[in-house]
Amino acid sequence: MEARPATGAEFDAGLVGELRHALVAATLRLTEPPGPITILYSGGLDSSVLAWILRARPRTQLLTIGREGSQDLVAAEATSEELGLPWTGHRLEEQQIRDAGPRWASALGSVREPERSVQLAFALAFEAAGSRRLVLGQGADELFWGYARVRSAPVEEAGRLAEQALEKLLAQDLPLTGRLASATGHELLLPYLDKEVRDCVAAFPLGAHHDRIAGKPMLRQVARALGVPLSACERPKRAIQYGTGIGQALRAFPAGRQESAK
Repeated sequence: MEARPATGAEFDAGLVGELRHALVAATLRLTEPPGPITILYSGGLDSSVLAWILRARPRTQLLTIGREGSQDLVAAEATSEELGLPWTGHRLEEQQIRDAGPRWASALGSVREPERSVQLAFALAFEAAGSRRLVLGQGADELFWGYARVRSAPVEEAGRLAEQALEKLLAQDLPLTGRLASATGHELLLPYLDKEVRDCVAAFPLGAHHDRIAGKPMLRQVARALGVPLSACERPKRAIQYGTGIGQALRAFPAGRQESAK
């Protein structure tokens, strides 16, 4: 679908409504058939929207990983109470994070930072997850301009950067995440990357995504329309390696030192 202009009531009631419907439908469809699923939950906007949609689904649980006191653990524990879903906070010791580097070195290959820390954080989350099927918020940052480098650019340039980020996710990052999931016996469910959701997002004018401060204004509108708790709607973005504290631990204990410590 091509982007089309929209203003005022049409913008709110039309495009946002279409996006809300597509995202709810995709999330419910992808989580069939019934059975246990785990949402990798940061307490932020992307995963809270999915958790809110699935809050009445039986055998759905939330999982958050991170170092003790990390931003994700603190935010997720508070927000999970408002969602009413069972929540597990999996606290990582520094030694667990250090040991993960050599253990996953072969799978990560030549991947460099910061992507290496991102993928290692996913691997640690997959190791901690009990359910075979895992729901991730992958794709939301790319679709809704969540990255600071995107939303700080002029509108046309931001559109190009967001498109490039999505292409990289689909061609490079996501296949690696999928391999890590398969290695731990998991299947990934990715509602934001559903074709109907992506088509709805493509219908928004570029300017609709351009919010230099909070980011992802369209997804925040959808979240408010769904009734997602305000604390999650307004939480600033934190990349997984930072929100969990894993990136900080890895910087303090680089790969070479990890190998020598074994």
